[in-house]
Amino acid sequence: MIEKLVSIITPCYNGSKYIAETIDAVRRQSYVDWEMIIVDDGSKDDSAKIIKKYVNKDKRIKYIYQNNTGSAAARNNGIRNASGRYIVLLDADDVWDEDFLTEQLSYMKKKNAVCVCS
Repeated sequence: MIEKLVSIITPCYNGSKYIAETIDAVRRQSYVDWEMIIVDDGSKDDSAKIIKKYVNKDKRIKYIYQNNTGSAAARNNGIRNASGRYIVLLDADDVWDEDFLTEQLSYMKKKNAVCVCS
């Protein structure tokens, strides 16, 4: 476990329409100590091709392929491969404000919270 690292777990199934926007939102975060683990749950579209372009650009982004077993299994696979102290779930069609991670971590520390949902 890496103390300040945030592991972002993103299951993706046929997410080619939105995955680039999701990854771009993560890359714009003001908090930069993160890894993004994208678990391709057997996509049949261009998701893998899009994700791999980002993997080649940013070493913090990791790609895992698995046969289609559902988003819960994909999340669990991502969590098993996470290195961070903090785990954050982000769907392949969601985006964050650029200060999302900074604000969430600040809140957790201020409140001594072990879990934050939003």
